[in-house]
Amino acid sequence: MKKNNKYNALGILFAVLAVAAAVSLIYYWQVASQSMPYFFIHESLTANLQTYKNDQYGFSIALPNSWKGFMVQSSQWEGRSVASGKILDHGPLITLRHPLWTAADPREDMPVMVFTPSQWTLVQQEKMSLGAAPIAPGILAQNSQYIIALPARYNYDFKTGWEEVDQLVHKLKAYNPPTSVVQIGNGTLTGHVTIGPNCPVERVGMPCPPSPQAYAGTQIIVYKNDAKTVAASAALDSSGDYSLNLPAGSYLVTYKSSVGMFRTSPAPRPVTIKAGQSVKLDFSIDTGIR
Repeated sequence: MKKNNKYNALGILFAVLAVAAAVSLIYYWQVASQSMPYFFIHESLTANLQTYKNDQYGFSIALPNSWKGFMVQSSQWEGRSVASGKILDHGPLITLRHPLWTAADPREDMPVMVFTPSQWTLVQQEKMSLGAAPIAPGILAQNSQYIIALPARYNYDFKTGWEEVDQLVHKLKAYNPPTSVVQIGNGTLTGHVTIGPNCPVERVGMPCPPSPQAYAGTQIIVYKNDAKTVAASAALDSSGDYSLNLPAGSYLVTYKSSVGMFRTSPAPRPVTIKAGQSVKLDFSIDTGIR
């Protein structure tokens, strides 16, 4: 009888210990699961987006809020004959630049090439080369008018932010350009940017021209009439000159520069471009050096 009582007591003890262990395990799981870290996509990463939209060539690129104030440069790609090496054709090369880019710490640019179907056929047939590397650009998207492409090996310099740029540019979307944009004639906007003074004392016969970094850090920006949508932009050449080919219409023109204490030319300034005509618009930047 005593032996049975002993076994009964041990059974009850084991049962109590099992229940206690189960309760403890459940409690631990509830507490641990509440404090356990987990990963998620914050709403701001998807909600705070801005879009670069180019109606002239029919494409757009969504950019995160960290790109607010980005710059857009318009230039041209140049294609040469594979057989003779002579220039065959050229076309738009549009480059988006991060707002934190500086000459001392350049970040990776986002270049986008635009081709007509006939130009792209020459590339595919290996009749036209676009660089020293024997690799054709990669198609990002296309619409009824243009093929939008990415230059080969554009990020092989691995500058700051190259991974982000590669992810963003591959999300580019194409759409058919508005008929009014496709059919409208083009005109030219040209001008010169004066930067100075560049020395504390400038003497006659001893010129003190702007440094190459001053011109490189200045960009002409053309907005549509809403003063928000960038229609085009251009970098200055080594002499401080710029030139832009624009569809006929009304625009607001300003500049963005890493030099100068304040603007001495009105900015933004309205300008009207007429088809087949050229308009000149100059700017002056006061460096503040006295």
